Amino acid sequence: MKITKICAFLVIAAAGLLTMTGCGERSAERKIKKAALRYIADKYGIKAEVTEVELRHVGELEGVWHKKDGGYASMTYQGRTFRAYVDVKNGDYAVDNYRQADYDEQLTQYFSEQLRCDDIFVMTTYGGTIRCGVPMEIKTFEDLTAKCENIEITVSVTGLDKDSVQNVDAALFGEKTRIRLMDWNDASCMRDQEMLIHSASDSFAKGKLRFYCEFEGGKIQSSLP
Repeated sequence: MKITKICAFLVIAAAGLLTMTGCGERSAERKIKKAALRYIADKYGIKAEVTEVELRHVGELEGVWHKKDGGYASMTYQGRTFRAYVDVKNGDYAVDNYRQADYDEQLTQYFSEQLRCDDIFVMTTYGGTIRCGVPMEIKTFEDLTAKCENIEITVSVTGLDKDSVQNVDAALFGEKTRIRLMDWNDASCMRDQEMLIHSASDSFAKGKLRFYCEFEGGKIQSSLP
C-alpha cells in the first residue's frame, strides 16, 4: 500500500511539473513573439507577422524547470520570410536577417558587372546567433560593410575569365570582410552550399574547382592554382 501511494504521488508530481513547464513555455513564447515584433517595428518601421516561435535551449541536459528567456521568431512581411532572435532577459540583444535577400542581390549585381563569367551565384554569411543575423544598428548595406566584423562573401562562378578578377575592388566591402571567389569545372557544385563551405584545396585536388582566390583586407591573400 505504501509503495502504491508513493508511486501515485510521483505520477501526480510529474504531471504537475509538466503542466507548469507547458504554461511556462507558452508564456515565454508570448514574450518572445511580442519582443520580436517590437524590435522589427522599431528597426524597420514595418508590421510583420510571427509564424513560429522556437525557444532557445541551453543544452541537452537542460532541466524542464529552466527559464526560457530567449528564442527565435520566424516572421513574414509582404511575402518575405525571415528570422529574428531576441533575448527577453537582456532587452538590448536582438538580431535579424530581414534584409539578407537585399544584400545578396546588391552583391550579385556588383560581381556580375565586374567579372566576366558564364554564370554566377553569391552566398553571404555573417552573424553568430542566426545565419546572416545583424543587430539594431545595422539597417542598410552600407552599415553592414562598415560595422559587421564577420562577413564572408562566397562568389561562385563558371567559365571565369581570370583577367577580370582584377576588376574587383574588395575594399568596397570593408577591411574585415573575407571574399572567396570559386570558378567551378563542375557546374553542379556552384549552388551547392555544402560544396561552397568545403575546403577549396580539396575540391581543387578532385578536379571540381578550376580556380580559387581569396580576398581579405581588400587584397588577394591566396589563390589556386
